[in-house]
Amino acid sequence: MLPSVSVIIPVRPGWVAQGVLESLAAVDYPKDLIEVLVAEGTQPSKQRNEAAQRAQGDILYFLDDDSVIYPGLFRDVVKWFCDERIVAVGGPAVTRQTDPFLQKCFGYALGAYFGSLGMSYKFKAYGWVKEATERDLILANLAMRREAFLAAGGFDERLYPNEENELLNRLKAQGYHFIYNAEALVYRGQRENLLKFMQQLFSYGRGRMEHFFVSPSFFSPIFLMPLAFVVYLINLPLAMLSPWYLVPLGIYVCLDLAQTIQIALDQRNSRVLLVVPWLFPLMHISYGCGLAWPIIRRLLRRPLVASRGDVMRVTRVELPCESGWTGGSK
Repeated sequence: MLPSVSVIIPVRPGWVAQGVLESLAAVDYPKDLIEVLVAEGTQPSKQRNEAAQRAQGDILYFLDDDSVIYPGLFRDVVKWFCDERIVAVGGPAVTRQTDPFLQKCFGYALGAYFGSLGMSYKFKAYGWVKEATERDLILANLAMRREAFLAAGGFDERLYPNEENELLNRLKAQGYHFIYNAEALVYRGQRENLLKFMQQLFSYGRGRMEHFFVSPSFFSPIFLMPLAFVVYLINLPLAMLSPWYLVPLGIYVCLDLAQTIQIALDQRNSRVLLVVPWLFPLMHISYGCGLAWPIIRRLLRRPLVASRGDVMRVTRVELPCESGWTGGSK
């Protein structure tokens, strides 16, 4: 018997999530087993928690307002919940095929191991199925057992982003397991320009460091690499004292170019060589500065505060009768 699914979509005030609702209308799943909750407000963690409290489905499916799903997504995900040990299942959020070239390059960089290390699984479909950690799953495409979510207290509302990472770490510590299914993907548009892309990475870094302050035991030193890179670049004048100081930069450039060439070959597009090499350092610098920001705030005695926004309303939405799904070929 198929479980019921509550789809939760946070939106900004006055925003209509038309694309995701149209793609949901075409889903290959019994409509009487689906409810869609749109939570309007200014704090996504709180919006998702509020909607989860009102949800009636066995499975909570978290999507973003720009997530576009393929018809078989729910069936590809819910089958893994037959195992009682599994409380979360997700897949990547990949770049829409209709995005302009620059936005596709943002997606290539995010989905490259050199760009995001293990977190690249969030942005590119790697392999097929594996047991996942919080580094593999993204909240724009994440299903969770409602009972386990509520029993754990939901998302920590002091965090946005990174609220799903903190919750998944807590659930992992309780002995639960997660699944990453590369085929269970959603399509999303990347940021519209370079400034917004850098702001996105800054936000990711800020969220990761705030996550550390909330749950220090779950932090891994590998997340500090971008901050170390920023500190290294600030101290580049030391190369005047010793040319050996330039060796790490040389290694970085070589890895950057090697990854870019691989992407260009995979995409069969030489234009990638003109754009992506510059995106990697911008990503790492932006993320590193984001990591530094909560540290600076604490030094200024401005600690992390709860509830930086509010929930205006949660609405149950009827799905459109006609589907305008344009995600991709899957």
